[in-house]
Amino acid sequence: MNLLITGGTGTLGRQLLPALLKKPGLHPRLLSRRSAPPRPDIETATGDVTRPETLRPALENIDTVLHLAALTHSRHARDYFTVNTEGTRNLLNACEAAGVRRFFHMSSRAANQNGGAYSESKWQADAAVRDSSLEWTILKPAEVYGGGSNEGIAQLAGWIDRWPVLPIIGGGDYTMSPVHVEDVIAATVQAVTLPGLASETFVLGGPETMTFNHLADRLCAVRKKYPCKIHLPAAFMQGVVSVLSACGLGGMVPDQIPRLLCEKESDIANAREKLGYNPRSLEQGFPAR
Repeated sequence: MNLLITGGTGTLGRQLLPALLKKPGLHPRLLSRRSAPPRPDIETATGDVTRPETLRPALENIDTVLHLAALTHSRHARDYFTVNTEGTRNLLNACEAAGVRRFFHMSSRAANQNGGAYSESKWQADAAVRDSSLEWTILKPAEVYGGGSNEGIAQLAGWIDRWPVLPIIGGGDYTMSPVHVEDVIAATVQAVTLPGLASETFVLGGPETMTFNHLADRLCAVRKKYPCKIHLPAAFMQGVVSVLSACGLGGMVPDQIPRLLCEKESDIANAREKLGYNPRSLEQGFPAR
């Protein structure tokens, strides 16, 4: 298999690549926006999904594409659609023109029309993948933790460790499905290397779906820290984050709040059945203090 990987230098891609390199008969090529020094273990090609004219050379002799590249945090809503939606369409068009057969798209459990700009951009990208002539597979990871990440679940745990008060946006009844990065990697490698998975969508969440309140309680128990929870109105927090973001301040961008609050897919049965997916529990995956 000659495999082109986009986003291979991102948070997930860096950890996924070693697992792919262990697979016999798999020959990966990394798509990089900038010229990179040659690597002895992997071929690289220069290209950018937002510049379609750069993609055709990178796809020469490629039969399978793993599309990881995405924009996840931006203060400008339009940027999500430029990279996530139009970039995916550009890559699909280039794949069809180059004779690529299989296309694996790393989407998100949050992809929908009601979760802010990021969520909608991924929802539109998913639709483009399904409408293509390629043999497609869509992977939809949930809230990923582990592997040295300091975002999302790890950021929440860090707050619990350091502060006596835990602010919670809204009522905290929106759902989370924490999944360890190694479980996402194992499922992705399995999907790429198994035959016969065309026109399939796999949600890659944890073994449980829980409310944010329950997640916070579970993390508090794991970390043996019990800050006082304070619920802040979502509309108020949306305004605060928007103002701070416009000033270049704060650790959140405006669309993260609707992304957090929106309804998300949680059924991992298809992944369990066809990928042998067996994700670890939060307590198994998260280090105790």
